[in-house]
Amino acid sequence: MTVEDSPLPADRTVVGGMPDAAITVTNRDGSVVCALAGALHHDNVGQVRRALNRALRLQPGVLAVDLSAVDLLTSAGLNALLTVRREALERGVRLVVVAPSRPARHVLRITQVDTVLPMAPTLEHALRDGGEDPPAREG
Repeated sequence: MTVEDSPLPADRTVVGGMPDAAITVTNRDGSVVCALAGALHHDNVGQVRRALNRALRLQPGVLAVDLSAVDLLTSAGLNALLTVRREALERGVRLVVVAPSRPARHVLRITQVDTVLPMAPTLEHALRDGGEDPPAREG
């Protein structure tokens, strides 16, 4: 079963697997949670993008991208997040990064992507409040 081919009725979960990563997509009361785990890199970024785009097509109020179990986040994974963020903005969907793991948080910080993407410390916070807006850049 692939994530992009599976139905996602209310309050259901669909899981997609790759050799070194996994995607869990859950519909939660008008919001969609995409939990990513493992390594996000060039070889699997297409599957990650398809899962996130599928979640966007559901028009959730919030698309929460949980990075708490990500071991490796490469430039390909960052690009996927930024592309999906742009698409989310175009659709009026709030994308929030949830609880990035230490390796993911490090990459988000050194690339300054943490200044672009809203963040939330917990899934509950993301779903309730839509996360924190990125800090304003000093000019």
